Amino acid sequence: MFLAVSAEVLRTLKPHGSFVINYRSKRHGDERGTLQYELVFWLREQGFLFCEDYVCGKPSPPPGRFNRFLKDAVEYCFQFAKTPRWQFYPENCLTPARWDAKDRERRKKLAHNYVRVNEPSGQGRKRVQAGPDMVRPSTLLHFEPEFSPNPTLHPARFPLPLPTFFIKLMTQPGQLVFDPFAGTGTTGVAAENLARHWLVTELDGNYAAVMPDRIRAGR
Repeated sequence: MFLAVSAEVLRTLKPHGSFVINYRSKRHGDERGTLQYELVFWLREQGFLFCEDYVCGKPSPPPGRFNRFLKDAVEYCFQFAKTPRWQFYPENCLTPARWDAKDRERRKKLAHNYVRVNEPSGQGRKRVQAGPDMVRPSTLLHFEPEFSPNPTLHPARFPLPLPTFFIKLMTQPGQLVFDPFAGTGTTGVAAENLARHWLVTELDGNYAAVMPDRIRAGR
């Protein structure tokens, strides 16, 4: 079923578009499922380009008893595209730089990081440039799990900042965002908040029923 849907995504995807999948395989007895990795090869065989993988870390994963396993605090986001011309706007996702003391010491060894400073006393000194205040984020994402009320009992919700990040990174205002597995409409909410056109589909009517209220509330 998934490959039938992804084939239609590939057919209709714009040459500059991207297809992002958020997935984490379940455990089967004593072994972790491998479907999340198999998907990459299946989609490449289908004609997609495998552009990037992102790891989404959840600082506060739900507690529980896991026997010999630890808390499940990571998910994967895989980016695919139709052509090498896929859009990319990292300037929309800049984060504050973190220049620590160790990094400044490292930069002191690089001649091009020095700049001459003229002081009022007439004496000059050299200053280490720490770099820009805002920098590109990494492929390690940090988003808390979705803890808001769950009236539909959806088992696999993701937080609003997750689709918000990818929509900002890969689209511009006025462009179309499509989610073929919409659930309760989180992608639609993010797209609406970011002034994108959006289209979502969902087979389960109970999940889809809450979308209008979520869109109006913007969360």
